[in-house]
Amino acid sequence: MTNLDHLMWKPDVFANEDFQFHPWVTSANLGQEKIIDFMPPDGNFELLRYRITENVHIPFQIAPVIRAISQNRIDILITVKSVFKPSRLSQKIKLQIPIPPHTKNVLLSCSKGMAKHKADNNTITWKIKRMGGMKETQLRAKIELSDDNYSDMAWAELPVLMMNFELPFALSGIKMIKLNVCEPNLKISNGDVIKWVRYMSIAGVYEIKYKTVS
Repeated sequence: MTNLDHLMWKPDVFANEDFQFHPWVTSANLGQEKIIDFMPPDGNFELLRYRITENVHIPFQIAPVIRAISQNRIDILITVKSVFKPSRLSQKIKLQIPIPPHTKNVLLSCSKGMAKHKADNNTITWKIKRMGGMKETQLRAKIELSDDNYSDMAWAELPVLMMNFELPFALSGIKMIKLNVCEPNLKISNGDVIKWVRYMSIAGVYEIKYKTVS
């Protein structure tokens, strides 16, 4: 029997009961005691799945701005700012930036990471290996169009920017304080087990809309 004891979370994490336990969980008290008892299977398994929609801390602020220079020339400025603690480090950051299908030429520059124009799917892919908290970085794209049909309406029809990232902490605020292991049949006590916890937040659907500046 494994006892996952003293969980901490924001008061509203489980308020709407939008969560699901592993079938082998024998009991769960998410009230004042905050204890989950379960008999784990062999190998990797998912103990608890939950979803929160309110009071979620957004780890990045993204500001994509489009400026029309002429009828066949536009500039894009993407500003990414991390708004989590400076002691923490995000990794595997990737932005998929849509551009017009009639793009003729793209000149890219970024203050961090690497950016590449992919003509086959009309996107710019910007990858950043690591980024600390409370940091800011930018990407600039000078785009030449193959014709003179630029309009604000064309940008309104473009797909949104997509972002992926990994963070070594739980954005929901949930935290495990203690893990007790008890297996009397095998004569294993809590002190005989090596225990460690790794937190990881991975972006699901993270979308950002363009802002046009005349």
